[in-house]
Amino acid sequence: MAYNRKDKIVDNNKKRTGVKLVVILFIVIFLAASVSAALFLWVVPKKESAEKAGLGYDENAVVVTDEDALQKMVDEMQNREGSISLEYKNVAGSGDGTNFSCYIANSAKNKHDMYIGIYSDATYAEELYLSQLLRPGSGIKKFECNKKLEPGSYNVILVFTLVGDDHETIQSQTPVTYTLNVTESNTPQ
Repeated sequence: MAYNRKDKIVDNNKKRTGVKLVVILFIVIFLAASVSAALFLWVVPKKESAEKAGLGYDENAVVVTDEDALQKMVDEMQNREGSISLEYKNVAGSGDGTNFSCYIANSAKNKHDMYIGIYSDATYAEELYLSQLLRPGSGIKKFECNKKLEPGSYNVILVFTLVGDDHETIQSQTPVTYTLNVTESNTPQ
């Protein structure tokens, strides 16, 4: 059997066609794998980040269309043990740096007695005032600061502390930013 040049060209063309098919098949598989990986990487992180953030619907959420029902729900939330209702004006004023007029109360909505403390900053190192116990529905309209303050405006920390019936167990404690304003007195000394 003689092997001629024409047979050799046909064999080379078959080899090239086979190689081309293998290359095309490889490219198609590579593209399919790339698209699949891209979709996976695009979808999965979004799902995981939502799960990590703890996002989801609140199982206790309800649709309220009746204002009375909404108020009843708010009242029930406020009456839970350990919750605290705050009642105060955000600024106290003084003409002498010691005696301040204010409005700070234990809301009638609270179930327990409370006391309040006023501190110079969030370290609670310097106590400017500490009240006696306040019954629900009672409050103070003035207080005497433990330290004479110079004229100016002071951002301090007001801490509401709700105590149990034994007056020792803390039921709830809430710090808020509070302002003490001291003006210069025009009274001759």
